[in-house]
Amino acid sequence: MTQDEAAALEELAYLEVEAAKRASYKFDRYFPDCTMGCTPMSVRVQDHVIRPGDKTPICRVLYRKHLQFFGAGLGYRERLFLKANRVGGTAAAAYELTCHLTGLYPHWWTGRRFTEAGDWWVAGRTGITTRDIVQLELYGSWQAPKTGMLPAHLIQHTSPKAGIPMALDTIWVRHVTGKIASVQYKSFEQGRVGFEGVAKQGIWLDEECEDDIVGERLLPTMTTDGILLYTFTPIQGLTTFVETFIDQADMLDEHGGVVKARDAFWNKTA
Repeated sequence: MTQDEAAALEELAYLEVEAAKRASYKFDRYFPDCTMGCTPMSVRVQDHVIRPGDKTPICRVLYRKHLQFFGAGLGYRERLFLKANRVGGTAAAAYELTCHLTGLYPHWWTGRRFTEAGDWWVAGRTGITTRDIVQLELYGSWQAPKTGMLPAHLIQHTSPKAGIPMALDTIWVRHVTGKIASVQYKSFEQGRVGFEGVAKQGIWLDEECEDDIVGERLLPTMTTDGILLYTFTPIQGLTTFVETFIDQADMLDEHGGVVKARDAFWNKTA
């Protein structure tokens, strides 16, 4: 074997390992097509195949509410996923944000698409909850970094957040255009001042925020025709924010019609 042939084999082995690693990313595993053994379009869990490494079927067709949430982005600037605990609302928003930050929209995507790299804010109630929930979902834990929704090979750089151990301030991500997108972590405890500033492609709030922050949320997205995502469980009941949003919103079912189901998500035009 010549030196060139050995080098070619080594390169091939590296590419195979790298391809397998990337195929294991959360982003590539979420919302998959049905397998040959599934009953296509059936919404019964028992009609779908459990993939290796999973405990239940995860075929995309089983996640109707999530797909509605994504698709509604095409016609609405504000979307609220009002949900029960542990139904995947935070993961859904993390998935959509990853699409926008990287430009890697799946073949089935029917929602909003951005053609350029952009800057985002994401926020939770406190710096600690933002770190333990949103940062974990997007980036991974401090002990297991780059294991979240963002593909590890596209994360270019990170910066730490002052004053909060193991928390990140900003993540920079390579977009398909070759340019760099960013996501900066915020928290509601920063108050209204913390949400003033430059234009943003979008904002994702993973908890119900205070009224003064709500008043600032649209301004950074106005010049970019940006979007706002809200994901939370209404543990405080029918607050002013929830009541106002519901009153002004369209409630959509999978066919795009208006329904009066309390378990639907609500979408509000800006």
